[in-house]
Amino acid sequence: MTFARSTPIRWFGALTLVAGCAAGARDAPDYSGIPAWSSRAIPEAQGSFKALGDGKREALRYKGWTTRDFGEFRTYAYADPRPEPPVRRVAMPSGVKPPIPQNRIRQAPPDELRRLTVDGVFGGSYQRPEEEILEVWRTGVAEVRDLIQNGLSPSA
Repeated sequence: MTFARSTPIRWFGALTLVAGCAAGARDAPDYSGIPAWSSRAIPEAQGSFKALGDGKREALRYKGWTTRDFGEFRTYAYADPRPEPPVRRVAMPSGVKPPIPQNRIRQAPPDELRRLTVDGVFGGSYQRPEEEILEVWRTGVAEVRDLIQNGLSPSA
């Protein structure tokens, strides 16, 4: 007897819910008068592409950056079946780049700074001897180990 009484009430509740949702869909706001959003970022920062004559795409990048289409790289946002692209090796420049004076670095606008540091190096050796690198590594490991074991000193 209880089941027979509750069934019409459940049906009435379900129909009321469906009718309320259907009525709400008709009352949706009209966004047709709002202009579409467009990015004010420069094309290089938007990740835009241009079509080449042979049908391939070329990425618009900052000056000096590769124009390779990064679509060949896998993404980890979902199960991507594409393999990792092979690592490319390039030869490091040899020699020493003369240092750029600090006052020029501080006063230079971004375009001038890019011109001064074509390769991003502000001066010094492109390569260091292996012994030097290992000494820097050992020192860093020792400092981190000390921080882990003893924590920060109050004077730091």
